[in-house]
Amino acid sequence: MKYKTLEELQEAIDKYFKEDAMIKMGEHEMFAPTMSGLAYSLGMCRKTLLNYSNKDEFLHAIKDARNRIAAALEQRLYFSNPTGVIFNLKNNFDWKDKQEVETKDVTQEISDEDLNAKIVELMEKLK
Repeated sequence: MKYKTLEELQEAIDKYFKEDAMIKMGEHEMFAPTMSGLAYSLGMCRKTLLNYSNKDEFLHAIKDARNRIAAALEQRLYFSNPTGVIFNLKNNFDWKDKQEVETKDVTQEISDEDLNAKIVELMEKLK
């Protein structure tokens, strides 16, 4: 394990947010943190970073970093063309499209005799 103490990990996370999460956009700089960017800055892959959150001593630090990244991504939804941001939020932060389906219960009582007659009728149509 690369980081032995919470202090070492937190120092590296803080450095990422202060320095490495800033990207140049022409003449401007923009705060654009990502989970993959954080993992790269910490010298590990994204999966290893997520595995660090399975250790009780690192859970809070990783959770805070994830929340900070999610908040930054959410803010970017207000700019033009948020497709990539939406993809990131769905794949890294369990966002989902919500779909509501309304159904009506249209059950009706049918006798065994009527049901058998319907089956015979359908069987005849298949011939």
